[in-house]
Amino acid sequence: PPAQRESLLRWDKELTRIEVLPPHERFEPLGKAVLKLSRINIFQVEERIPVFERAKAMMIANPGYGDYYRDQVIRMAEDATRSGPAWNKLKVEGGYVMQTLKLLPTAESVRALSEMLDHDKTRNIPHEGGSLAEMASAALFNMIENPPGRTYPPPWREWRERVKSGKETFQFKGSEVRYNFQGPIEASTSRPDNQGSPPTGGTSTGKHLPASDQTGQAVGESKDIAKKLGIVIAVLLLVVAGLWKWRAKAAT
Repeated sequence: PPAQRESLLRWDKELTRIEVLPPHERFEPLGKAVLKLSRINIFQVEERIPVFERAKAMMIANPGYGDYYRDQVIRMAEDATRSGPAWNKLKVEGGYVMQTLKLLPTAESVRALSEMLDHDKTRNIPHEGGSLAEMASAALFNMIENPPGRTYPPPWREWRERVKSGKETFQFKGSEVRYNFQGPIEASTSRPDNQGSPPTGGTSTGKHLPASDQTGQAVGESKDIAKKLGIVIAVLLLVVAGLWKWRAKAAT
């Protein structure tokens, strides 16, 4: 335990270092911290919890991590069908990505995993394991309440389209909060399939809200932002309180 506590102190200092990095440079070290600090077989002391929660809160408060991991593993999957070493890299490093996203139960994590479901190519070599789509399906299966399937991607692709179209929502295991791909339903002000600007070659609907409706929408969005910030601040305050308690104990 003394060695574990010293290691946790080092991780706590590492998180402080990560906090001042540019947002896009935080993804990789924060992902490693979240995954490492989740290992209760490595850290068998209660002081692990506040440091782990701090790492998770920092990652969740740093949007864009889902796109970062999605792009990373899709590149691996495209290379994986060409060689054995590249396939092994997908299995190992891609596996770490799946584990990390499972530890971050947010709409961003689920959306990123759902966008991996189309990558179902394999090397067609026995005993080498499944595709990226199967890996993402397995991760979603472990996160989502009442899943449409296990590791077979087609039912998950159908589920993704229903969520995108607004026909279906989802819950995380052990939670009663319902989500779409933008976040909790009660905090979402946009259509579930609205991903921002139309894709290249697409067109917008051309419809505009009246000025009064635009003002009301802006007020609603401001309230949603304030609510999300309040949740993040509350989590961080709990983490800081736990760290102070831990540091006081370590000092004695």
